Amino acid sequence: MNKLFFGVLVSILVVYGSVDCRVVGSPYQLIGSKYYYIERSEEVTWFGALHKCQAIGGHLLSIKNQTEFDAIKSKLEVEKDYWIDINDLTKEGEFLSVVTGRNATYFNWHEDEPNNGGDDENCGELWYVNDEHLMNDDYCLEKEFFICEPKDQI
Repeated sequence: MNKLFFGVLVSILVVYGSVDCRVVGSPYQLIGSKYYYIERSEEVTWFGALHKCQAIGGHLLSIKNQTEFDAIKSKLEVEKDYWIDINDLTKEGEFLSVVTGRNATYFNWHEDEPNNGGDDENCGELWYVNDEHLMNDDYCLEKEFFICEPKDQI
């Protein structure tokens, strides 16, 4: 089978969810006990990150616990910020997971965050400040890197 044809076929199957995203050639990598894709070259808005993750058969990172947080945090670049799935676009201060549509259950905020700075910070990120990545609310139209996980991994 032609390599180009095979690559296109795998891409189509991954995007439409008909194949396990852990197939050879998948953009996801095992980090800890789960699979993730960390975008390191293109910065996009939070809404752009939603779209980019969907295009590769996934969704924005939805952190469930400290173990997941520690695993992913260990792979992030210093001085870089990354979009995650939480937001309070519907009601200020009530952070929902865009993946589940429910209240987010895990938070690890920077000190004095979330603060809705400028009355317009509504999207969740892993923000690098004071030598570590922790959660922050930021302006959704800011351009940042992002983290995806496969859609079958909720």
